[in-house]
Amino acid sequence: MTPQSNMLLVWLAFAAVGIGLLGSTRAPWKSHTLSPDSIERRFYWIGCSTGCVLLFFSQIPDWSRGLFGGVAAGLALTAIAFLRSNHLKVGGKIYAAFDFLRRPDRPPALGTKDPQ
Repeated sequence: MTPQSNMLLVWLAFAAVGIGLLGSTRAPWKSHTLSPDSIERRFYWIGCSTGCVLLFFSQIPDWSRGLFGGVAAGLALTAIAFLRSNHLKVGGKIYAAFDFLRRPDRPPALGTKDPQ
């Protein structure tokens, strides 16, 4: 790969993480079945995982640097999720550094549909 294509992948990785961060600040759409917190959480993790994979592929000739960059970015983004948000939810339990971040998910914004 050329240095230009490597830098393009790095910038695409930053853009993916940025889109994930923007989508995680406020739910981009409303749903009958998903809570706004769930939508924000999904945006965050999709953006972060896409960014980490793109960072890995930006270093294709040197796999060790790519692996280090992808894992380091993933660990940093997981630490940010733990310290600053309620986006770290495993098995129905929210893991966060502070009590006020461990609030339960809000109900779906549009309410539930009546089964008819």
